[in-house]
Amino acid sequence: MRPVALRVLFIVLVIGASALSGRSVAVELPRGPNRSLVFAHCQTCHSLDYLTDSRGLDRSQWESVIDSMRRLGLPAMSSEEHDRLLDYLATYLGPHPPAAAGPVEAKATASPAMPAAAPGAESAKPAAGEALFEQHCAICHQSTGEGIPGQFPPLAGNRDLFVSRDFPALVIIKGLQGMIEVGGESYNSAMPGFDFLSNDEVAALVGYIRSAWGNEKLRPADLASIDAAAVKTARASDKSAYQARQH
Repeated sequence: MRPVALRVLFIVLVIGASALSGRSVAVELPRGPNRSLVFAHCQTCHSLDYLTDSRGLDRSQWESVIDSMRRLGLPAMSSEEHDRLLDYLATYLGPHPPAAAGPVEAKATASPAMPAAAPGAESAKPAAGEALFEQHCAICHQSTGEGIPGQFPPLAGNRDLFVSRDFPALVIIKGLQGMIEVGGESYNSAMPGFDFLSNDEVAALVGYIRSAWGNEKLRPADLASIDAAAVKTARASDKSAYQARQH
């Protein structure tokens, strides 16, 4: 057996053993489009350090790993999601990864920036916010906002969206780790940060989530809407999303 084939087999065996043990550890992955799919499809079963330790596999080798994981019970994905996940792994964990993305390059990988939302107009661009949600969030929280019981909390009917003006923005930018309870059920999955999204995109995404699935009925009358300027302030703060949720 060729060395590269042995390497792929070793990775599959190690990840498979980890999947059976249910290990899950937060690992920093390179920024890039479709990074969220790695967290959604891979972290549900095993530690992601096995992926980062396997940097250098080419596209066909990563495809072999994904196909083997699907046979071991990888959460179901569409052919489009399969290709997007493979694109990320082969590009950012492949033999010739791009240079580390700075703020300008990272922003360019996101969807085109939109005009800043006016104060009090979080739902002014629902189509744009919905598109961002489908691209970055629906894989875990589902298009219905109902989440996946025991793994990813629901956003529909989630009062935490309104605990503070900037809490949802902090979650999107910085991620969220730690035990939380939503709808009487406990969740302890680590959510990655999507800090490559622009301030306008984060504002549009928050606006969509707060207005979708009947969530607008949960909004306190005195809670100010969030716009790009408020997102910029949240991004620069030292406060974590978990801290914001506790107050």
